[in-house]
Amino acid sequence: MRAEVRELDGLALAEIPVQVVKASLPVVFRGAISHWPLDELGNAEGVQAFFQRFDSGRPIVSYRKPVAERPDFGYAEGCEALSFTKQPLSLGAFFEGAQAIAKGSAEQSIFAPSVHLDTHLPGLRSALCDELPYAPDALIQAWMGGPSLVPAHFDSQHNFACCVSGRRRFTLLEPEQLENLYVGPMDLTPAGQPISLVDPYAPDLAQHPRYASALQAAQSVELAPGDVLYIPPMWWHQVEGLAQFNLMINYWWPSLGAYTGDAMYALYHAMLTIKDLPDDERNAWRNLFKHYVFDAPSDGRFEHIPAAARGRLDKLDAARARTLRAQILRALNV
Repeated sequence: MRAEVRELDGLALAEIPVQVVKASLPVVFRGAISHWPLDELGNAEGVQAFFQRFDSGRPIVSYRKPVAERPDFGYAEGCEALSFTKQPLSLGAFFEGAQAIAKGSAEQSIFAPSVHLDTHLPGLRSALCDELPYAPDALIQAWMGGPSLVPAHFDSQHNFACCVSGRRRFTLLEPEQLENLYVGPMDLTPAGQPISLVDPYAPDLAQHPRYASALQAAQSVELAPGDVLYIPPMWWHQVEGLAQFNLMINYWWPSLGAYTGDAMYALYHAMLTIKDLPDDERNAWRNLFKHYVFDAPSDGRFEHIPAAARGRLDKLDAARARTLRAQILRALNV
C-alpha cells in the first residue's frame, strides 16, 4: 500500500515557508496557485490562446509515439534506443497535435517536456508565475501534452511542481530506494537523468524482486488544477499526466549558488578517475571522500589547522568556490 503525501491548505505558492524546503520531505499544497487564471488554462485551446501572446517563435522539442502504444516515455527493448521520437515543433503545431488528442482524432501522442519559459515564452513568467522569495532566480519550465508517463527519475535541485490544467499523479521514493529501482543506463537517457527500467504498469517482480520493497516505501499523490507538490532534491519520482491535456509548470533551484555547479559532474569525474581503480586504492578514496565531504566537519576535525589557513576546508563562499572551479577546469583541460 502506497502512503499518501502530507498535505497543507491555505498557502499561496509565494507564501510557502523556506522551513518546508529545509525539511527535505515532500508536501502537497492544495490550491497554492488557485489565484492563477486556471479557467483560461483549462484545456489545450485555452493554454494555446494564453501562451501564443508570448511565443518567441523558437521551436519546442516534442516527444511522439503512436497513440495505440502505452504513453510511457522510456526505452525500447534492449535500452539501446528510446521508445519515442523527438521532433522540434512550432508552438502552433504542438497545440494542433494536443487538440487532436483531446478530440480523439490523433494518430500520434504528443508531449513537450522542459519548455523553458524565458527562452520559448518570454514574458509569461512575469505575467503568470509567482516569484519565490528564497529562489528569485529559479528555473521555470512547462511540461504539457496528452496522457504521459515519465518513469522514476531524480532531480538534483528543489522542485515545486504546479498543476495548471489536467491531472498529475506522482509516485515518490526517498533517495535510499536507488538499489530497489533497477535504474538504467546513463549514456542514453530520455531527458538527461537515468530512469527506472521496471515496467510501472506491470512490474515483473521475478525479474526485479527488490522493486517490491520500493512499492512498499512509495508515496503517492494526485494533483488537480491549482495544486503544488514540493519534491526535495534527489527524491525519485514517477510522473503521470492523466487527462487528455495536461499542463504543469515547475520551479527548480539549487541548495547552493550556481557558482558551485551540478554535483552530477562530480559523480561523472569520480567514474572517470576512481571507479576502475584497484580495490585498495578505491577504498582509500572512499575514506578521503568520507573525511572531507560526507562526514560533517562540526566535530572539529579541522580545528588543528589555524582558521586563516583552512581555505576550502571551511564553508565555501562565492569567491573561494570560483577559485576552486577554475583550478578544476585547468586540471581537466591539461
